Amino acid sequence: MMTVVLDSLKDLATSCELQHLQFRGLLCQSLAAGGVARSFPLAFNHLNKLCLTQLELGRADVYCFVFGMIQSCPQVKDLEISVKPNTDVFQHKIDFNDNYKLSHLSRVKFTGITGSSAELKLIEYVLAISEALENFLYKGMLGLRVIH
Repeated sequence: MMTVVLDSLKDLATSCELQHLQFRGLLCQSLAAGGVARSFPLAFNHLNKLCLTQLELGRADVYCFVFGMIQSCPQVKDLEISVKPNTDVFQHKIDFNDNYKLSHLSRVKFTGITGSSAELKLIEYVLAISEALENFLYKGMLGLRVIH
């Protein structure tokens, strides 16, 4: 079954000019658990907006999935990430190459931040690879903040 899903995802990435894609928490978990991360990067070359919502970054497979999806969207301009509250103290021992750059990413919205190490590592990575970032919006315990 997962092979069919993976093949469908690859076909979706390469066969159309998809411009907006949203994956919610349970779908991200299913894809991550099914090994989709081993197939990254995919080629969502026309995608302008990527939304990854209700993520459980305390799960290593979901964490890898998020990084892989970001790297699969080289033309993305708008990235939205929302995370579920994470009380895990688990520290991911995953290093990602920040030589990969997103030259078109101009807006990032990151909500649900609790300050976990996984969240902070992901934010650090997104900032490190964003060459044209104009707005970074984040919402944590104290509300929405905008950095220009």
